[in-house]
Amino acid sequence: MRTPQASPVFGLDMLEPRVLLSSMPVANLSIENATADEATLTSGVINVTLDHSFGVETTVKLSVKGTAKRGREYVISETSVVFGPDDVSKSVTITPLDDGQAKGDRTVVVKLAHRRGYQVGEAASATVTVVDKEPKVAITTTDSQAAETILGQAADTGSYHIVQSGTAPLDVAFNLCNSAKIGRDYLLYSDGVELAGRTVTVPPGPDGVDITLVPIDDTVVEPCRSAVLKLLSNVCYSLPAIAADRSAKVTIADNDVSTKFTIQSSSFKNGDHISGSDFNLHSPTFTWENVPGGTQSFAMIVETPCPVFQPFVGWVVYDIPGDATSLRSDDLPSGAKQGINSLGTAMWLPSLAPPGTMHTYYYQLYALDADLSLPSGLTRASLLSAMSGHVLGTATIKTYCGEGIPVYNDIWSTIKSFF
Repeated sequence: MRTPQASPVFGLDMLEPRVLLSSMPVANLSIENATADEATLTSGVINVTLDHSFGVETTVKLSVKGTAKRGREYVISETSVVFGPDDVSKSVTITPLDDGQAKGDRTVVVKLAHRRGYQVGEAASATVTVVDKEPKVAITTTDSQAAETILGQAADTGSYHIVQSGTAPLDVAFNLCNSAKIGRDYLLYSDGVELAGRTVTVPPGPDGVDITLVPIDDTVVEPCRSAVLKLLSNVCYSLPAIAADRSAKVTIADNDVSTKFTIQSSSFKNGDHISGSDFNLHSPTFTWENVPGGTQSFAMIVETPCPVFQPFVGWVVYDIPGDATSLRSDDLPSGAKQGINSLGTAMWLPSLAPPGTMHTYYYQLYALDADLSLPSGLTRASLLSAMSGHVLGTATIKTYCGEGIPVYNDIWSTIKSFF
């Protein structure tokens, strides 16, 4: 016959499981000092409590996690907290270690582990922050919107603000990224002096230093661009723990209007079908707008694809003054000259289309960066050669003439279109 074993606590073996569980002591955590300061080696303190005791020794187990490295950035006094029969509170210390490196503030998260002999209460977790002694650097934007402005107007600038928590001036390194490019879209200034490198000296305290972004006005139509100034890590200072807090962005708005160099005529619309008898005596009046900047002169070529002439040229005009806004064959601007068409004459030829064919006529206006002062009577090929390297923009419209087979420069393409 088995002899009953005596319980270490009188009568404990006689209790029901529910009664036994409800009578267990409850462990909780509380914070006495939430920071462990590396500069002063001040310890963080967490209190472990039991609300009552069975009258026997109880060991409360702790688990330790967090971003701080145990044994390298801090030490904890104990992770097994022993309570005597009359103890209700014990203290655990988190002591920082000076590692000599800027890593930013780190956390030590202490939690109660589930073990026999006690219950885990509602306050089961406590966090101590290990405060890095190296200076902390932070960045914000005090003006996140900038815009290109024309010469003579006050610049619409953006601004970054950098501060550091040390006691002496600190050289802070940064990088620049995103769609805007320094030297092309903007320049950076500090205290009125252009920043040539990627470091800035930041005095201690909340005033810190302001970096001003000054947009560069150009003539390029662009979408809004952004310039991101990103702080770079250094052993001499620490950066915010969250990566997004280590950078600041300024958006640069463009002041250039989206325009397109265009040519038109009041006599027809682009893509219209016109008769071969239209404009027999002289050309329609052509006008244009949104001329590219720097235009000094214009040239115009009217042509249609043709497998014989490749292409058939109806009109060639050049040395049209840069301030001209319209063109008509019987009223040429002063200085303008006519070249040779495909029939060998220096004149306007109306649209032509042999029976059963359809021709596409192209009216092409070229904006040039120079007044070429060319001789009269140039052919299309000679004019194109002379314009090479001087074309700032081309404006084109077209009309159709005739009915039937579409005609191309290549005879085989014309034949294929028939079938």
